[in-house]
Amino acid sequence: MKYIYVFISIVAFYLFYGFLISKIDLNPTSTQTTITQDMPRLFNDYKGVINVHSNQGVGQGSVPEILKDAYLSKLDFIIFTESLVYEKPIEPPSYAGGLLVLHGREYSYLKSRLILLDNSHDFSKITSAAAAQLYISDLLENPGSAFIILNHPTKPGYEWGDEVSANLSALEIINLRANWSEAWDKSKLNFIRSLLIYPFNADYAFLNLFQHPTANLKLWNKLNKTRPTVGLLGSDAKSKLRIYKHKYLRFPSYKKLFSLGSNHILIRTELTGNTHNDSKKVFDGITSGSMYFSLDFVGDPVGFQFYAKNKSHIYPMGSTLKANPNLEFCIDFPINNQKVSGTLYLDGQKYMTLKEAKCFKPTQTGSYSLIMTKRVKRPWPLKAFKIPWIISNFIYINE
Repeated sequence: MKYIYVFISIVAFYLFYGFLISKIDLNPTSTQTTITQDMPRLFNDYKGVINVHSNQGVGQGSVPEILKDAYLSKLDFIIFTESLVYEKPIEPPSYAGGLLVLHGREYSYLKSRLILLDNSHDFSKITSAAAAQLYISDLLENPGSAFIILNHPTKPGYEWGDEVSANLSALEIINLRANWSEAWDKSKLNFIRSLLIYPFNADYAFLNLFQHPTANLKLWNKLNKTRPTVGLLGSDAKSKLRIYKHKYLRFPSYKKLFSLGSNHILIRTELTGNTHNDSKKVFDGITSGSMYFSLDFVGDPVGFQFYAKNKSHIYPMGSTLKANPNLEFCIDFPINNQKVSGTLYLDGQKYMTLKEAKCFKPTQTGSYSLIMTKRVKRPWPLKAFKIPWIISNFIYINE
């Protein structure tokens, strides 16, 4: 009988703790705003996800199912990056119910995983894994011939090597799906605890599993000291969790991963529904680094801006500029900026801490980037958690 009481006590405690967890609001509303007449919103913010896999490759969801989840997630664009797909031409850009659908491909190269986002290449010529090695090798020997993203840049077993190729264009700083496996490797107890609270608060379960991308940020800062390198967030959405040999669960869902984080391009012009023009705008926004990425489940980042200006021009993230006494940096906080702080970095070192929006003149040359953190409360006995909410791309100031 006592075992029954013990079991009932454990279940009661679990339900009570789950109730407390369910009350955690990671995105409390705020009426405070720092968007003023002095700092207008100069850019259009378009949200999308990169690194999505369907059942045409290694994912479990069909394209129509995924597009429905993307539409419900209020995305502006989605980029499929099918892997293990050979001898098939890449699909052209298209619109599906107001959602811009773009395509790239993911390939294994040496120990690494690379994404090619330029659909001007004839991917049908890549007929096998060996052919992919040769094709990518040729691209890496010709600077500027392709926009190539390095996935999992510092993950054990996936590393590029001692020196990242100078012809790689971008790094995947955060991989949402990889957080699950990394969390398991780091602490199996914490992973199991997160699974137990998932039914009560899925966002908080992910927060509990979140692994700060310290090593990726360090590598990114190192590269940007010598050459502009774009950073982004990869959803790595497959909805595929292996439970036994070739048995998989459809977990986490595409919709859940889409809601956790995204990439935001900031462009001066609007998307108009013209497939050719809009795909070029999105592609140019990504390849130029005129973008930031964010963990949207802790707050809507819209309103964030980081740009440079002088008396006559506005320069977005990704710009390379000459030092000028008239040059200013401007940083605007998101509309919902509750418990938010910003840290501006110069060549990877802290340069300035911000509690509110401001414009100022940079005093040194180098590569500037911004990380905005948000403080999230957790139930007793856990301490509050600071999470990197928004990570900007760089603005470069040269002599």
